[in-house]
Amino acid sequence: TEDKDYYSDMYLFDIEAKDWIALKNPKQLKESNIGSRYMHSATYLKFPVEASSTSQVQYWGVYLFGGMTDGDKQTNDFFFIKINNKSNSEIFSTKKSTFKSSK
Repeated sequence: TEDKDYYSDMYLFDIEAKDWIALKNPKQLKESNIGSRYMHSATYLKFPVEASSTSQVQYWGVYLFGGMTDGDKQTNDFFFIKINNKSNSEIFSTKKSTFKSSK
């Protein structure tokens, strides 16, 4: 499904591990949440513009949202979201890039 492909394009950058973490087993994730094995979690963002107003996060970290969709158009934009100590987030860097998985 489109949602499955959407999740499979997402990666997190984990500060503790200093590595990109692919979101595995997307079927186990609730639609409203994404997370990683390093206990990072963030509110699922359908559109990047919602990040500053709708994000709810736990734990400090930097989150990478890849393969974001804009209407019916899929892009390779990556959105890096920095977590701060007030339990919200802000987009601090956006760029077009190609990410290669370490499969």
